[in-house]
Amino acid sequence: METDGWLQEIPLIREYYEKFGERMPAELYTQLDRLRQRLEKSKQAVA
Repeated sequence: METDGWLQEIPLIREYYEKFGERMPAELYTQLDRLRQRLEKSKQAVA
């Protein structure tokens, strides 16, 4: 799994979301945060 690659993409995804301002559903930010948490947990479990 490319955990590091995905973790590097998350700030870029957030930046993309911010371009839509208030039109971007807050749930997408929540899901992105949850993805980051799962990836970090996964990375720790493998280490």
